[in-house]
Amino acid sequence: MTRSAEPPESMKDVEIKTAKLIHINAIFQALQEVANEIPTRIDSEQRLASITETIRNCVASNHSLIACTSTGEIAGFILITFDEVEKFLRNKPVLELRYGGIINKFRNHGIFARMLQRVIAYNYKITAEVSKLNQTKIRNILSGHGFITHEEKIKYKFIWNPQQQEGKTTTPSP
Repeated sequence: MTRSAEPPESMKDVEIKTAKLIHINAIFQALQEVANEIPTRIDSEQRLASITETIRNCVASNHSLIACTSTGEIAGFILITFDEVEKFLRNKPVLELRYGGIINKFRNHGIFARMLQRVIAYNYKITAEVSKLNQTKIRNILSGHGFITHEEKIKYKFIWNPQQQEGKTTTPSP
């Protein structure tokens, strides 16, 4: 799919900002819209509770982001939490990208790339796991931003390490 020349009217003022607790319901609704592509299932009360708790924990980390239009509509989100195992083992903060997505009508305008650049600007090591069943462009976006890929049986693991990026001057494609 190619990038449209002109974004829809509601795209012109999309702002990237830190997600707050008041955004949890809107993030959940956006996640529901992209859930089949990621893929993640929200088909039982137990999964609903688990996803809601994950969203709440990620938002509480103060590193998760949302993209909003000037009317307050959520265009996309990146949910980030601290990777507690990595933090414990290495005594350094490591961010884990848990979920991310862009609502269909807002895609192909570089919004996810803009949010990812904000996460990278925190200058922490970042990890992400992506299912091989994922139908989005996330693997290409992460690789284009300097993430190292490790392929496993059912998923890809991605790592962005600020020390490995020193001296690189590539401009990631949105």
